[in-house]
Amino acid sequence: MITAIVPIRGFHEGKTRLGDVLTESDRFKLIQSMASNVVNALDKASIIDRVVIVTKDRQVVDYFETHFNSEKISGLIEQPSDDLNSALESAIASLDSNINDKVLLMHGDLPLISPEAVEFFVQHHEAGLLISPCHLGLGTNAIVMNVSKRIPLQFGEGSFQKHLASADSLEMSVRIVSIPAIAIDMDTKSDWVTLQTSGLGTDCPHLFDRLLTNNDNGYDKR
Repeated sequence: MITAIVPIRGFHEGKTRLGDVLTESDRFKLIQSMASNVVNALDKASIIDRVVIVTKDRQVVDYFETHFNSEKISGLIEQPSDDLNSALESAIASLDSNINDKVLLMHGDLPLISPEAVEFFVQHHEAGLLISPCHLGLGTNAIVMNVSKRIPLQFGEGSFQKHLASADSLEMSVRIVSIPAIAIDMDTKSDWVTLQTSGLGTDCPHLFDRLLTNNDNGYDKR
C-alpha cells in the first residue's frame, strides 16, 4: 500500500511572500486551487492507494469532503502547531500500515502536478529514499520511503541537503528524481516567472495569471 500525505496549513494562511502582488482573497483562491490540483492528481493516480490531508484547519477537511467524492481521500486534523515536521511524523505514525507499506509526502503547492507525474515519480522507488528537490535545489517537494524504515523529516529551509544527510547517516540508498511537475512550486514572484518560462500549462498558473491581471499591482510579468 502507498499512502500519500499532503500538508495543507489552511486556505487563509501562507503565500505571504506574494502579498505585494496578490490580495488576501486572491491568495486564498490560489492556495485552494493548487491544493485541489495536488489532491486531485493523487486521487487519480492508480499507484496511490489513499490520500491523507494533514491540516489544523477544519475548513480544509470540509472543503475536500464536499468537493471530492472519493473513498481514497481522508482528512487528519492535527493540533494547532507551526511544526510541520512533527505534524507529518504524527500522521505517518498513525497509519495502519504493514512493514512493506510506503508513504509519499508531497507539498500542496505544485501547480503543474498531474496523475501521470505522480505515477512516474513513485514508480522510481525501490528501496531507501526517493526524493525530489524544488526547482532551486534547496527545498524538498516530495519524498517516498518505506513506513518501517524512514528518515526523520526536516522540511524547511535547506531541507533537501538535510534529508540527503539523514539518509546517508542511516546508510539508506537515495534516488533523486526531478521533473518540472514536482520541482516547480509557487512561493514567490520568481517562481511565477519560472512557471511561465517552463512552457507547461495547467489551470493553476492560468488562475494566477488572471489574479495578477485583475490586480493593479504594477508587476511586470515579462
